[in-house]
Amino acid sequence: MSPSEHRTAVLLDQHPLWLEAVEQVIHRIGVEVKGKATSPDHALALIEEHGPNLFVTGIEMSAGEMDGLECLALAKQRNPELKVIVLTAYGDPQYVDAALAAGAEAYVLKTAHADDLASAIRQAFDHSIYLARGHNGKRPHAVGD
Repeated sequence: MSPSEHRTAVLLDQHPLWLEAVEQVIHRIGVEVKGKATSPDHALALIEEHGPNLFVTGIEMSAGEMDGLECLALAKQRNPELKVIVLTAYGDPQYVDAALAAGAEAYVLKTAHADDLASAIRQAFDHSIYLARGHNGKRPHAVGD
């Protein structure tokens, strides 16, 4: 992210300790945390109030609450430009697919290194790595090949 761009975030996780850890990681890359929530309803209110550029959410929430994927979908409906990173302990492909289908830019496991989370956030804003999703593996032919 360029130094001239001011990025802000709202964080959602059912565990306050994770919120503190994530705040420290994203602060190192110049993102200001505008709010932290342990419930999806509170996170949506913070997103509405602060209009952040970034939303980092877990999946699992307390019993009786919507999960992080439902919250993500609602946040993206309200603000389609919002960049969303899912940070979770669930590595099952069904969760990855559901998060990306709901609008997440990246899916990061909680077992990842802090630098991996920081990289995922940077990539959400400044694409410098492109992955071959659905690519057939063939190199495009250039003139002179």
